[in-house]
Amino acid sequence: MINSIKERVESQKLLIADGHHRFETGMNFRDECRQAFPDREGPQPWDDILVYFTAMEDPGLAILPTHRIVKAVSDEAFSLFLERCRSVFEVEALPGIVNPDSIASLASSLSSSETHSESFGLVTRQKLYRLRLSDPQLLRKHLPEDIEEPLQDLPVVWLHRVLLDRFLGFESEENAPDRIAYVRTAPEVVQGLTADGYDLGILLRGTQSREVQKVAQAGLRMPQKSTDFFPKVLSGLAVYLHPM
Repeated sequence: MINSIKERVESQKLLIADGHHRFETGMNFRDECRQAFPDREGPQPWDDILVYFTAMEDPGLAILPTHRIVKAVSDEAFSLFLERCRSVFEVEALPGIVNPDSIASLASSLSSSETHSESFGLVTRQKLYRLRLSDPQLLRKHLPEDIEEPLQDLPVVWLHRVLLDRFLGFESEENAPDRIAYVRTAPEVVQGLTADGYDLGILLRGTQSREVQKVAQAGLRMPQKSTDFFPKVLSGLAVYLHPM
């Protein structure tokens, strides 16, 4: 069975979706065991790890978005942030109240967009906003020069390197990362804003498979919290014991 799979994938390019570094950890464990047991000959248990193959073209495969909530954003800072956003985006204040349903609806509209035109959603305790980007070139002008080309069109890069670093001023704050939390659902955004001391939620669409391919084929790594693949293999579905 293993040899059959090896023959099938030998001529194909494989992308390692290793957000929790299991593959990297497996390689490190293998190297440590080889150093600890230099006299062992032939194939050893630590030479192999469990992997799960799936086709990126599978219509059932999705990459879910991970939203951000931010603390210590004063009313004055938010007004300045919106003003800076308007230099690049069309900023639309949405009607209605802020609750899990309205946040989920806004997040869904971002994920269903086929283009970058609906790029981000903003959530405060009182209001929702949609940021539309008509020309990505306008935004690229705000990106640092060290951002490699395959990363320049990723909304998660725009979020951190432009919206947070430039427009909210995070690039000049040493403790800025401590002001951010990562959430997946609309109720978590509401919880953060109403009970946990956060002031601003920023919603973004999920990364697309073709974007992951483009970055990986360039030899680069995806940014943090941008590759939440779904569905996931159930924990314990298969177990590989390592006899020593």
